[in-house]
Amino acid sequence: PAEEVVRCPCCGSHNSLRLGEKRVGIDGRLYDLRPCLSCGATINFGDLREVLQSNTVQEIQAHSSNEFYRIEAPIREEVVAAVNRDSRVDFLVANYPEVPRGVLVDFGAGRGYVAGAALRHFRRSVALDFALDTLKTLVPLFPESHRVSIASNLDHALCLWHVIEHLPDIRATLRPITQKLTERGALFFQVPLRRNEYLATTHYTFLNENSARCLVKSLELEHVGTWFDTQLDFMTVIARRSS
Repeated sequence: PAEEVVRCPCCGSHNSLRLGEKRVGIDGRLYDLRPCLSCGATINFGDLREVLQSNTVQEIQAHSSNEFYRIEAPIREEVVAAVNRDSRVDFLVANYPEVPRGVLVDFGAGRGYVAGAALRHFRRSVALDFALDTLKTLVPLFPESHRVSIASNLDHALCLWHVIEHLPDIRATLRPITQKLTERGALFFQVPLRRNEYLATTHYTFLNENSARCLVKSLELEHVGTWFDTQLDFMTVIARRSS
């Protein structure tokens, strides 16, 4: 059966996906959503199965990122203002002040604003993404851009802002990266909850608090806290590598 072929991207369980519900996304497509009986995540089964069979995830995500984050003729003052307004790393530091302040890696960086804003708290930052065109255009416009790299090794903090839902195998992707976190290093991520507006061909998994905690545990990290934006239906999680 197809359910046995596709493992849960969150917990990795075999034969745990069951018939769930059909929903129409904002793009008018019908989505086959299936719950994982092991961790409780909701899986976009049809699109996940297709991308796993075609082995084109990097190509698909790079095209999606380039289209979504493209900025034509950026103006330096506007880019600087966007970086200065970005408060996501402020949230991380306020809620987990023990995080080492060496290097923050913005995985799936998009326009890289998190990496730019991280310099208020971290010695340097790294912006990583499948698509580098937008980053190569914008990062040189950041304040103190010499402290932002577009490629490096992971060190103290990993930020994934609306990235995890794009990973066909979350654990396999994150485990080698989170294992390089230093003691007390932080994993900081936000994901959309299941909502029709957030159904998309490149969104493969919708987490909830239980499945997020299962993911954190499977990565051998310690849960610090979970927060919900009840207006936008987003969930934010901080986890850390224990001593």
